[in-house]
Amino acid sequence: MKYFKYLLIIPLVCFFACADELEDVNEDLNNPTDVPVNRLIMGIERDLSSEYAVSSYDLTNKMLNYTEYPLKQWDHFLLIRDANEDWWEQHYDELANVDYIINKAKTGEENVKGVGLVLKSWMYYITSSLYGDLPYSEAGQADKGNNQPEYDTQEVIFNGILSDLDQANQLLGTGAFALQGDFLLGNDIQKWKKFANSLKVRVLMAMSNQINSKVELQKMINDPVTYPLMESNSDQPAFTYNQEVYYPRNRDGLFFVNDVYMCKDFIDSLLELGDERIKMYAAKAERPVNGDYVGVPSGTTKNPSGDVSKTSDLIFDSRTNFALQTVWMSYAELQFLLAEAAEKGWIDGGTSKAQQYYEKGIEASYNYQKERLDIGIDQGANLDAMSIWEPAYLKQEGVEYVGTQNEKLGLIATQKWLALYLDMESYFSWRRTKLPVLTFDASTTNNGVPPNRLRYPVDERIYNKKNYEAAIARQGADDWNTLMWLIK
Repeated sequence: MKYFKYLLIIPLVCFFACADELEDVNEDLNNPTDVPVNRLIMGIERDLSSEYAVSSYDLTNKMLNYTEYPLKQWDHFLLIRDANEDWWEQHYDELANVDYIINKAKTGEENVKGVGLVLKSWMYYITSSLYGDLPYSEAGQADKGNNQPEYDTQEVIFNGILSDLDQANQLLGTGAFALQGDFLLGNDIQKWKKFANSLKVRVLMAMSNQINSKVELQKMINDPVTYPLMESNSDQPAFTYNQEVYYPRNRDGLFFVNDVYMCKDFIDSLLELGDERIKMYAAKAERPVNGDYVGVPSGTTKNPSGDVSKTSDLIFDSRTNFALQTVWMSYAELQFLLAEAAEKGWIDGGTSKAQQYYEKGIEASYNYQKERLDIGIDQGANLDAMSIWEPAYLKQEGVEYVGTQNEKLGLIATQKWLALYLDMESYFSWRRTKLPVLTFDASTTNNGVPPNRLRYPVDERIYNKKNYEAAIARQGADDWNTLMWLIK
């Protein structure tokens, strides 16, 4: 991609009665003035959902022993720098549209502006979590002649995210005009408010190595009227694929061959707990020898036979079966974050309250996966249905909330890992806590250790060299193992 990522790229719709009228058109195409801000939301949500699904499936899934390309390995995606640039490019392409929503929202469009601030916060959280320091305060200023924006520190970016989320929380629910074209939350302003505050919880927990998150978390939990949080799976922002927008790993007929296998750590963990979410996550072995579900070792280079499990058939049926979603933040994740905060004493309730959050998170994840699997079966997928949720799952060894504080934090992290399959957030959470304990093949790139960050795109080194070099001089080498501010 050419170095246009910082340009304003909002699509314009122009109507001309005839060719003679072309001479009357004299507008600055980089500074549109009449695009209704509501119209942009649909495209932003679609494109970001698709790219998030691709990056989660192709990149971070391989880092955390969910899936493996036996003939390529997850290090294949690290070795080829271009494979790591897609999210960066999507972020800065969509940022122009999001900034347009924020800056052009008029009186009465406060709800739309609030949504724009949440979108921007979610985007920057992900992109900075992947790379570290980024163009932030100067990004999107090409129309002002700035095609080489300075990089802000990750600390500045994350404090900016918190500020934007606070502003969004204040704006949402105050506008006179309703949302239109919102796929994620069905134009429901209160759900956007819950998403904004739930995302703030995620950001505060992500920053907890560097700041005292306790005061702000406690303020939010103690004032649910001002800071409403997601209360069920129905509140979580999710993009559902359909006949016009396929799940992106089967888009336009490009990904019909399922050559992605489930990892042994993940499959064995689910099997040991009798966890029926395995039916949603994985396909049965084509020629079962050691059972219906068998994983491959992380980092394997051997081409597996038919006695191991590939990824779910729903991914490769997605042209006609629309069970899959991209969830921007799950209710289950929120519950696990609150469980961690309670167990650490950052919010009231102690370990007994932590247990309640923990168990709600597990149940929410199970019921969500069951719901999506049932939809897939109803649409013709030849898969086994999950049983109705049984609380007995919570009382078995390896799940029951007992032990030392460190053991309980390990239980929370393990269930979070089991719940956040196909979600990049699982990687960010693991990188912060190093829980659960996973095994990696030391023979692969970087000695099998998942990277602390991704390397900056090549274009940054060429077209924004001065600011790129200033960033790495401050942050550290442009290397997989450099520690960004969040995890120092």
